[in-house]
Amino acid sequence: MKKVTLKGTGQLNGPIPINKSIELEDSIANKLLGSQKEQILGSIMSEHYPGVQYETNKIGINISEINKVKEKDPTSSDSKVKTPKAKKSKETTSKNNESRIEEKGFRDEIIHFLDLNFEGDLQEAKTNLEKLFIGLKGYSWSIFPANSDREKENSNTMSQMLSKAKSGVRNLKSKGVIDDDLVYFHKKLKKLKNKRLLQQFWPYMLLVLVIIGVSFGLMFVE
Repeated sequence: MKKVTLKGTGQLNGPIPINKSIELEDSIANKLLGSQKEQILGSIMSEHYPGVQYETNKIGINISEINKVKEKDPTSSDSKVKTPKAKKSKETTSKNNESRIEEKGFRDEIIHFLDLNFEGDLQEAKTNLEKLFIGLKGYSWSIFPANSDREKENSNTMSQMLSKAKSGVRNLKSKGVIDDDLVYFHKKLKKLKNKRLLQQFWPYMLLVLVIIGVSFGLMFVE
């Protein structure tokens, strides 16, 4: 992951200062330095500064590596120092348990992506599709079957977004988009599909692997 900082000035009924830092995958951040700079920048600006007019060459872009905090060695002397634990009341413990059980719903945060239009010109369709993939970062499916109505709603919303992404890629293909761009968006779509598969069904996949492993083990024993 890389930290991308945008600085500059736009216009929307007067000057609008632009100063935004976001985290992007390396592959997306690097495109801001290449031929797809205008497309990626457009997606970011539409998401964080909707309606603001700007000139691409007047927006400063700074890309830096994200420094990860080094974890302490569990065998070090510092990690062995025991800190007295504060006693929690039954009421506090109960509230904490409830907050962990109740998953936050995010439908209202991303439902507007369903209004993205892929029927316009080619550049607009590519920009909107990029905006969709960037906007879905940080959201996820719940394990199937859902444990609550909230989890079910979240998973259904993400499935709607996946269908929207499929529709966007199909539209690009029908517009005769160049091979490089089509391959790029196909990879993004495949990654989103795999994300759903792993997040919803990983317990079952793990169970299958365990069964296969046990079966092979019994074969060798015999």
